[in-house]
This record gives sequence, C-alpha cells and structure tokens, in this order.
Amino acid sequence: MKTCCVVAADGSRARIMVVEGVLPEEPGPELKEMDTLLNLENLMSDREVWTDKNNSNRGADGRMHGYDDHRERHRYAGSSHFARRIVNRVLAFASEHDADLILILAESKMLGFIRKAWAKRSPCGFVLKDDDKNVSGLAPYELHHYLAREGLLPARYKPQRWRGRAAS
Repeated sequence: MKTCCVVAADGSRARIMVVEGVLPEEPGPELKEMDTLLNLENLMSDREVWTDKNNSNRGADGRMHGYDDHRERHRYAGSSHFARRIVNRVLAFASEHDADLILILAESKMLGFIRKAWAKRSPCGFVLKDDDKNVSGLAPYELHHYLAREGLLPARYKPQRWRGRAAS
C-alpha cells in the first residue's frame, strides 16, 4: 500500500492524517495525525465576533428598522476561506509525502465548500474520495476502524511473527 492522506473536517477544525505502507514485521498500517487546522472564527461565540448596537437603527417615530448586517455572507466567506486553507495544506502535505490517495471526510456543508475549493485548484495526480460523515471527533484508531469497515483503508493487522503473550 502506498501513502494515503486522510482529512477529517468540520466547520471549526480539520485534522490531517497519514497512512503509510509498513513492513510485514510491523503491526499496521496505522493512521497517524500529522497536522490540525483551526477556523478560530467558528470556535468563537457570536458575541465575540459581532457587536449589537442598541438604538442605532431607530426611526424618528421610535420604531425599529430592519437591517441586514451580512452575517450569513460573512460566515459563508469564512467557511469558504477555511476550505481553501484545507485544500492548500492537504495538497502540499500529499505532495510532500508522495500520497496517491486523499480521503476527505467532512460534514455535508463543509464538504461542499471543500469540493468547490478542490475544483478551483483542479489538482491532478491524486485520487480523491470524499464522504459526508462528520467523524472529526473520533480518535485516529477509531477513525481507522471506521474507514476499514467502509473498505476505504486496509484493516490493522498483527505482525507476521507475532505469537501473542507467553503462557505463564
């Protein structure tokens, strides 16, 4: 098996992991976390990002006027920027480690942003597989088990010369 790059992402965090081919004497293959990207704006509460000005939009008659402060557009732009950061980092990481397969697992909304960013870069030479599962909270060994069950990664195995514990 060659090197495989795995990305588990949600709106706030993207974890980049790698699975490399191993020798028959070693247990493996093992999914190892190599890098983490954070979207700090998504980690902050709305109060930390936005200010609410009181009485700034009242008319002469005392009624409130409706206005749009473009929060949704700002959130969309932030998610789009985070997806571009993920794609750029994954492509750099995959080329550094000579990966031939990239697996991207993300919640559906974030996966849409990542697909758009991926299409704009239009990288070639990589096989891309994606899935709209939010598995970013799983530990690497749990994620490896999930991917092996889905048939996307080979299952972990014991070394060939492993004999188990000696009976005492």
